Amino acid sequence: MRLRAIAGCVSLLVALFLLSGPDRAQAQSAASPSHWPARPVRIVLGLAAGGGTDTIARTIAPLLSARLGQPVIVENRAGASGVIAGEFVARAPADGHTLMLAPSGIMVANIVMKRSLPYSLQDFAPISLICTFPLLLVTDPALPPRTFAEFISWLKANPGRANAGGSGPAFELLTSLFAQRVGAPLTFIPFKGSNEAVQAILAHDVTMAIVDVGPALGALRGSRLRALAGTSPRRLPDFPEVPTVVELGYPDLEAEYWMGLFAPAKTPPDILRRLEAEVHAVLRQPEVEQVFASKLVEVRPSTAAELGARVGAEVQRWGAVRTAAGIPLVD
Repeated sequence: MRLRAIAGCVSLLVALFLLSGPDRAQAQSAASPSHWPARPVRIVLGLAAGGGTDTIARTIAPLLSARLGQPVIVENRAGASGVIAGEFVARAPADGHTLMLAPSGIMVANIVMKRSLPYSLQDFAPISLICTFPLLLVTDPALPPRTFAEFISWLKANPGRANAGGSGPAFELLTSLFAQRVGAPLTFIPFKGSNEAVQAILAHDVTMAIVDVGPALGALRGSRLRALAGTSPRRLPDFPEVPTVVELGYPDLEAEYWMGLFAPAKTPPDILRRLEAEVHAVLRQPEVEQVFASKLVEVRPSTAAELGARVGAEVQRWGAVRTAAGIPLVD
């Protein structure tokens, strides 16, 4: 151990020596909170360009750039359910120039569902919650049930016909919790996105899905989907007739999909505090609220401590759900 420490010190001294005059000053300046940001800031996404998350990032980026005085670049590193992006940011220099805009699927569901990951929660510093996505339980309107209670009765009476679609491990966990709570077995069918889950219901291949509202909006307004319940704390303004799970007597089904901003662990506290303040200022801009509202997404800034506590609590909650449902860990 002592030899390793000595070797590490020697390597550091050699690296500093090789940084000749101007280069050394530039490296030290970039890592200094008083000189940050010293170059463009990257916001890394674990999802492909063109989706709702990408729109959110590209709405925030230019406004944050104007406040920081440096370009803010959105970089998509999609694949492996966000693991590629998570690993990249976890290993990035902790100097405030690489950030990750991550959904709860990456920060919670991956931790709960993956057998092994190249990163852990300890590799990230929370900055702020950005927004929440309201969720609806939707069904095929060709089925007889017209209410939540009728649907539960139908599920119990038709165990061989019932299945559920969803996009990714976060939705599988919520669907498993629903099945546990109402006492009805459900076969979960994974899809790449909520759009595909909605299309499967429209094709009468899937009985139900819990989805974020955006991908289901057109079908809901055209009466090609039936919304039976919302999992958010309040009824949605666009669907005031749809009761919440709390109103229906299932408060433990309350859940929201969310998006938060994170930095690599050990990023200087002064940089984290400034980022939190600047992000909050951006989220208060009218154009941000307008874009988010058009996507049926709620602006929801938080402190770094609140975001960190939320992540920790949800990992515990959904870990217990996975264990109770007997869902195997995946690679």
